[in-house]
Amino acid sequence: MGLLLICPHCRVKAPITAKTCGQCGADLRDLPAEERGYFFGKPEEVAAAAPEMLSGLIQAAVEAEVVESYPEKP
Repeated sequence: MGLLLICPHCRVKAPITAKTCGQCGADLRDLPAEERGYFFGKPEEVAAAAPEMLSGLIQAAVEAEVVESYPEKP
């Protein structure tokens, strides 16, 4: 799962680390709590909205598969 910020001006999903909205250019830094909106979605939804985050999502998915394949022994 991944977390994206929703632009309060145009409602486009942006990476949580974005300083400005890629769609409308609104400043996303230091938004008041009442203007903040978040989207929590599947990795493929996050990757579609924020392709620059894709490599980290793939790495996390691979790490999760490896960990599940080799569970800890009691």
